[in-house]
Amino acid sequence: MLAIYMNSREWGGVDVLAARFAEHLRERELPFLFIDGEDSRLRQEASWAPFLTPEQAAQGQAQADAIFFPSIAKLRDPCIPWSIAKNNARSFAWIVHPNDVSFHMMPLARRLVGRFGPNAYKLARLARPQHFRLVRNTLAEMIDRGSVAVMDGATKRSLNHYYGLNAEPLQIPIPAPLGVASTVSRQPGGARLTFGYLGRLDAFKWSALRPFVETGLAGLARHRDISLLAITDGPFAQDLRTLCKQHKIELEITGFLPNNQARTCIRQRVDIGVAMGTAALDIAAESLPCIVIDPAFDVRGEAQRLYRFIHETDDFTLGEYRDFAAYRETGRSLEPLVSESLADPDASRKSREYVATRHDPETIFENLLARIENSELSASGLRNMADRINQSFRKSASLFGVRSRGA
Repeated sequence: MLAIYMNSREWGGVDVLAARFAEHLRERELPFLFIDGEDSRLRQEASWAPFLTPEQAAQGQAQADAIFFPSIAKLRDPCIPWSIAKNNARSFAWIVHPNDVSFHMMPLARRLVGRFGPNAYKLARLARPQHFRLVRNTLAEMIDRGSVAVMDGATKRSLNHYYGLNAEPLQIPIPAPLGVASTVSRQPGGARLTFGYLGRLDAFKWSALRPFVETGLAGLARHRDISLLAITDGPFAQDLRTLCKQHKIELEITGFLPNNQARTCIRQRVDIGVAMGTAALDIAAESLPCIVIDPAFDVRGEAQRLYRFIHETDDFTLGEYRDFAAYRETGRSLEPLVSESLADPDASRKSREYVATRHDPETIFENLLARIENSELSASGLRNMADRINQSFRKSASLFGVRSRGA
């Protein structure tokens, strides 16, 4: 039996990934359960799946042959019920976000980088060199034992850059099922061109969407009718309203929609998608051209100038920090990119074929199951690593006045 540790509160790409993985396991009739909070949105989206709270799992209500962490950042969680694992249970983790290892495992990192930019991460390393070496050695050992995978090239570059590694970790891309329609009409019904944004509006994603609207869509809106359909919620929704009003871009914010409803809405109402992460794949899977937008550590920095469609990526990258040392700026400015897409009769096919050939759920999930089965790191071994990191983190955090998770 496979235990999938979530314990998440907000709905995001990791939760979509976990729900899809559960559907695959159900189809294969493989035993599994989620470890998640009582009020999680995942419980609503996958209500048919077996769930235990961390407290219930710790009480011995089940025994697992393997523990899977869809986000490696969860190793910092003090609620992990390690006792659910059998003596010989295996462990495996996925790094599905560059911040999973850069911010969540290093004291001061988020605060310093957010204020001074990506190079300030070096200050967090210098402040606690022993903790830094512990995290780096842990990640290196997990890579060597085949117990961790990254989702794309950007995540691998981030991992190697921050921790001084020269590693080639396993790469397992994000899966996305194809939509119902094989082709859609992308030509606007009238003069208006509708862009569709899908994804939560937290600080990370706002750092990508804000400059896209402020410089990209605002430029288009000077000589054509532009609207933006935003399937989103989050703390920056009002900022988006203000920005669109300022640049005369008609905006509709739907709020949160379940994934299937969100994809239907995009398919029926949007001409060109714009997103990052899992959301970009979901838009492309609906046979819509989707522009990938890149975030930034420093929101005051230079805006993204060149854009690309998701089918033009070469290493599964679904968004990369544009003020990152190894950032590769590729693509075209927005106006010729949009014009090219609207004139290209194969744009829908390119999007759909990219997802079908590179992000097929069955292929990816079978690979993931094989990697979990072949992991050379036991759950008890991972527990020892996580305990050492968390103990060191609490010690490091207390020295600098940073609130620790378990405190």
